[in-house]
Amino acid sequence: MIIDVHSYSDELVRRLFGWTENLPDICLGYDEKWFGKDNVSKLKTYIERMGYSCELNYPYSGALVPMEFYHDENPKIQSVMLEINRRVYLNGGVVSENAVCNIDKIINFIAENLNPNPQPGRQNVARKVG
Repeated sequence: MIIDVHSYSDELVRRLFGWTENLPDICLGYDEKWFGKDNVSKLKTYIERMGYSCELNYPYSGALVPMEFYHDENPKIQSVMLEINRRVYLNGGVVSENAVCNIDKIINFIAENLNPNPQPGRQNVARKVG
């Protein structure tokens, strides 16, 4: 399972694409070959229940897939991208510990509920802020 995590800002989207309307708190980038509609629907619902706005493949799309798997007719991996708007975790240049914990919860939700090969004893991936 690949969880491809990035952040973006409204300003970056404006410079790259020329617009900033309706940018979500979290963008889920995916391709159905690598992350099915059922999984993306479950993940989007989970994120929205946490109070975040969430869009699929907007403003970014797709997720990283290593070339060795890319042309495989029966994919053995899954991949999803989380693009997190900086306004979710930054307030005046200060990182919100609560937001970092929520991002960690999202990553853990993917690993524990949407991963076809969960690993026992998985540890949280977000580092403590502060």
